[in-house]
Amino acid sequence: MAGQVAGRSDAELPEPAGWNASPFEGEDSGSYDEALMPWEVESLDEREASRRTRRGGPPAYIWPGWIVVTQFLLLGVMLAVGYGLGMASRRPANSANSTASHKPASVSGKVLYGTSGGTNYPDEGAVIMVFPAIQRPSNDEKVRYEGLRPSDIPPTAGHASLERLRAFGGGYARADSAGEFRIPVAKGGQYYVLVVSNHGTRREQTVPNRADLAQLGRYISEASELLGNRRYRWRIEDLEGDRRLEETLPY
Repeated sequence: MAGQVAGRSDAELPEPAGWNASPFEGEDSGSYDEALMPWEVESLDEREASRRTRRGGPPAYIWPGWIVVTQFLLLGVMLAVGYGLGMASRRPANSANSTASHKPASVSGKVLYGTSGGTNYPDEGAVIMVFPAIQRPSNDEKVRYEGLRPSDIPPTAGHASLERLRAFGGGYARADSAGEFRIPVAKGGQYYVLVVSNHGTRREQTVPNRADLAQLGRYISEASELLGNRRYRWRIEDLEGDRRLEETLPY
């Protein structure tokens, strides 16, 4: 009979297995999301960010804890290294400056002039001056050259030029009959030392070194007048304790 199979009507025929069943029926899953493949499931962070975006708020970015801790550790190490390097670079300078700044010093020695025959004699009356390398007078407080040249009468203790020279830490002396001199300074450190011969003269065509004149001109007004036509030496020295020098200038 049409519509019947083995004595049963079409309505009574059983549906094929799984015809209307859920595709995930029989799976050990609690929800549809969990049944999705791993690459199809949003993370909790992505879900939270999506919710915030839908609500109009900024997306949430959650950094893993180990990244935050590592950044703080690196920042701490960088700060510690920078502080250590800064202290290390300052210590030598500070210790050197403290030694040079608080202990008095002096420069002493002998000035000679040499003859063409090879004999050296004491350069009596030679001028020796010292100037602190790190301290200079203003333009209107520069030392006047008058009274300080070898050809001038030796200045008295209260001479105006000497007072100005001492005011910024310099010193002055004339070589005695043996060519000896000594200049005390209140603070040790780097000083320019000028020696101007009383006997040795330069040829007319020779002139002082321009760099020497420029440096000397920071302390002396009309520096070329102080040197005149005399032989000279201009040098920088570290004065600590009693620094002894010996200069021989050609005649």
